Amino acid sequence: MKTLAVRKSQYTLVFCTKIMTRGESVVSINLDGMQQDLTLRLSAFEGMLKHLDLDPGEVEAPLLLAELQNALKSCAKCDTPGRCTGWRAAGYEGTPDFCDATQSFHNLMLAKTALEIRAA
Repeated sequence: MKTLAVRKSQYTLVFCTKIMTRGESVVSINLDGMQQDLTLRLSAFEGMLKHLDLDPGEVEAPLLLAELQNALKSCAKCDTPGRCTGWRAAGYEGTPDFCDATQSFHNLMLAKTALEIRAA
């Protein structure tokens, strides 16, 4: 099974490379757009973590994994990923009401506080 998956990936890569080297820029443009969109969404997620002073280390991250995944999934599905960037830049505290990940970020803040209390 692994060999088949590897071969399939290699063929896909070769196929994509051949299309792009033929001058078919449509594929390249689509991939560039997808990469930019993903970068924007990851930046929004990471920016909100930073804004909320949530930086789980190696010990905390596994304990918070479910909520981190929920927040990241919400950011990945967001219709307006740049909106929270403007919201943070305006100097608001906490999490925005319009964000689908608000509950996950709130849960992460509560968990962080609980872990800090337990460590003290």
